Amino acid sequence: MIPIIVFLSGCIIMSFEILGSRILAPHFGNDVFIWGGLYALSSLGSIFGTLLTSFYLITLIGVRTIIVAEGVLLLLMAGAAWSLHRQPKGAPSS
Repeated sequence: MIPIIVFLSGCIIMSFEILGSRILAPHFGNDVFIWGGLYALSSLGSIFGTLLTSFYLITLIGVRTIIVAEGVLLLLMAGAAWSLHRQPKGAPSS
């Protein structure tokens, strides 16, 4: 079960990187620097999250709580991305 969860987590993270590049492309262009920046931020987030979780969070709140919190955060980010995508082009953002 763990390999499936790890694989799906990687797929979800990569899909957010692709989504981020699509969101940024109209404003900053679609070149290697955008992809490189997103990849660098994603890598830094993965490093920080791994270190924080392994040295601090597991002993503090437990594995089950971490997994539930990660699921909730992913759902919230998906909802935010979906709402941004659904806004008409000329509508002001709130």
